[in-house]
Amino acid sequence: MNSLNWEEELDAWTNKYEPMDNHIDTNAGDKFETYGEELEYVRKIHETEPNRVWTLIEGDSGNLWIVNGYHFVNRLNYFITAKAYENSEYVEIPYYIFDELDLEVLQEEDADEQGNTWYVFNHNQNEVFRNQWFNTEEEAQDYLEQVELEMSEATA
Repeated sequence: MNSLNWEEELDAWTNKYEPMDNHIDTNAGDKFETYGEELEYVRKIHETEPNRVWTLIEGDSGNLWIVNGYHFVNRLNYFITAKAYENSEYVEIPYYIFDELDLEVLQEEDADEQGNTWYVFNHNQNEVFRNQWFNTEEEAQDYLEQVELEMSEATA
C-alpha cells in the first residue's frame, strides 16, 4: 500500500516525469486538449516518442487519473512529459480523488448589500457536493466539526 496521499503521488509524478507546459494554449497549464491543434500535436509526439504521452481519464467512480499512454476511453486531457516512462511500466497516478472527505471553509471576499460577510462551507463526499452558507466563521467551523463527527461515526 502506498504511504503517500494522492496529492503527494501527483507531486512525485510531476517531479519524476516533468509535464511540459502547453505552448499552443498558454492558459492551459500542462494539459493538452483532445481535439484540434492540440490533439494533432499530441498525436505527432505519440508517433515519434510515445512514452512521453499520458492521458488524464475519469474512472468509474468519477475520480481522475493520469495513465501512461495515449488513450481514448474516458479521456479528458493529455500530458506530454520531458521524461519518458519505461516500455514495461504501467503507471496510474491519482489526479484528483473525490471519494476522500474534502472539507474547507472559505471566507467570501465580497460583502452583501447589507455589509454582511458570508462564509461558505464546501465539501464533497462520494461525489455529492454540498454548500452551506454561514454568517460567521465560527458557525462554519461548528458545522465542519459536526460533519466530521458524523463521518467518523459512519465509518466506525
